[in-house]
Amino acid sequence: MAKTCEFKWNKAAAPQIMNSGETQAVILQRANGVKRIADSIGSATYAANVQAGKTRAHAIVYTPSNHAIYSNAKHKSLIKALKSSGL
Repeated sequence: MAKTCEFKWNKAAAPQIMNSGETQAVILQRANGVKRIADSIGSATYAANVQAGKTRAHAIVYTPSNHAIYSNAKHKSLIKALKSSGL
């Protein structure tokens, strides 16, 4: 017969873990992966950033220049990069 295990979620620790520097590093690494794929589509260069939020860290891959905005509109680079990254 299997033993049961008791688990109690620590609600105060969850936001600390999801906003920690280690978590932000992992999220930024994944965002940079999407950025690299997007950079290879078309001729524009994209940027990636991570920021801490209220409950968790957020990453963004964005168009930092007018050229990147127009290239993304033409080639749909960010959508294609996100789909091919497997996220």
